[in-house]
This record gives sequence, C-alpha cells and structure tokens, in this order.
Amino acid sequence: MVAATLERPMAKRNDVAVKMDADVVAEAKMVAASRDQTLAEYLSELVRPLVRRDLQAETEKRLASPDAPAKGRKGGK
Repeated sequence: MVAATLERPMAKRNDVAVKMDADVVAEAKMVAASRDQTLAEYLSELVRPLVRRDLQAETEKRLASPDAPAKGRKGGK
C-alpha cells in the first residue's frame, strides 16, 4: 500500500518522436534521471513555457500585421 502512495499518478500524454542533437539528449537524460523523471517529462516541462511564450509573440505579431488575413478567412499555405 505504501508503494502505491509514492508512485506518480499517470498523466495523460500524447508523446511523439522528435530529433535533437545527441549531446543535448545525453545531458537531458542525466538531469531527468537525477530528478526521477522520464526524458519526455523533463523536456516537456522545460520546453513548454518557451513554446507558449513564442506562440503568444507570433500570434500577437500576426494579429498586428496589416497583411493578416481577415477574420473568418482562411490564410496560409
């Protein structure tokens, strides 16, 4: 019973494969292991706030652009 309380709850994940420099992955594996996390958990936790910040900045930049597609129209590729 004690072991069950020490385990992390299963999180809903939708993992995908991504290519990165091998040296970065090797170092990230060491950090993740020292924190008792999976590599996916560690990298997701590390990268998520950066991606959200950049996405917000890109969204604001596109909305401020005079060439932004009109609301309701599909733009892009």
